[in-house]
Amino acid sequence: MRKSISIIIQIVLWFLHVVFFFGYLSTIGAAGQYPASIFKILLELIFVLLTLAIPFYGSLIISKQIIIRKNKVRAIWIAVFISFLTLYTILFPKSVIDLYNGSLSSLGDNYESLNNYINHFISISLVGIYAAFGFLFSFFSEWNKNKAVQELLEKQNIKSELELLKSQINPHFLFNTLNNIDILILDEPRKASDYLKKLSGILRYVLYETSNEKVHLSSEVAYIQKYVELQKIRTTNNKFASVEIIGNINDVFIAPMILIHFVENAFKFATNKKIENGITIRLEVLETEVVFNCKNHIDEDNSNSETDSGLGFKLIKQRLDIIYRENYVLKVSEENNWYIVDLKIKF
Repeated sequence: MRKSISIIIQIVLWFLHVVFFFGYLSTIGAAGQYPASIFKILLELIFVLLTLAIPFYGSLIISKQIIIRKNKVRAIWIAVFISFLTLYTILFPKSVIDLYNGSLSSLGDNYESLNNYINHFISISLVGIYAAFGFLFSFFSEWNKNKAVQELLEKQNIKSELELLKSQINPHFLFNTLNNIDILILDEPRKASDYLKKLSGILRYVLYETSNEKVHLSSEVAYIQKYVELQKIRTTNNKFASVEIIGNINDVFIAPMILIHFVENAFKFATNKKIENGITIRLEVLETEVVFNCKNHIDEDNSNSETDSGLGFKLIKQRLDIIYRENYVLKVSEENNWYIVDLKIKF
């Protein structure tokens, strides 16, 4: 639900409340059961609206946390919600209840004996009704929001698919790899064949497997390893880049083409291929999350470059926001000519 529509709906609803309660207070005031002063009626009207708005907005705010939170945190917010309703029901202002008791005076002697029960019933009913309205309003707002986000994701996926592929399959990388393989064909045909198979595997993965919303982490890791091996053709330093995988990657699923961006970015800016461990890539699978770390050395000439800028990074960040929402943490930092990416994704 759009924020503007939500505000309009609330304004209309509370305006109807004003009309109803003002008419009610004026009626019982004219009948001599309530002070007929306009000033006092307005004060009581404000008090009534505030009293009813508290359970509505309190429920709306707390229920939103219940909807978006997970597991233990959600249980805490449920406890807060129950405590809030219980406490507010106990402290529900008696003067508001008294407004509904004027019509009960016709009961005569039975009025006093029924008064406490009726007050209690009205108190619980009103708090429950307005709390329920707040919860339903919050639920439908989040439902509409998620629906809008999903539609936006589908549209953006269609528009950005080509750009995303271009950002991941860098034309320079493709041409350089083909040239390097061409050079190896005469002197080392077996190695050239092996590299050609790796390149074929990369292209096959990107074109056919990444259309799914989630892929096996093992497939994504295999893609990264092939990419790193192909990049290392351009240097005689076999220890320039390393990939370390810890944990079981076979039973985990992840959004495709997320991790490779940071790997490609590392090779783009780590131009000094003579140093050892100029690029280190580490991925660990824990019980509830995947921890990815990519660290690359930045040459002095590139130390001030905005290595996290450009269309590719924006698309990746956007996809993380939409797909994982609050279930990921991305930290990018630069320390002593080292560019570091830390990404945690919860299952």
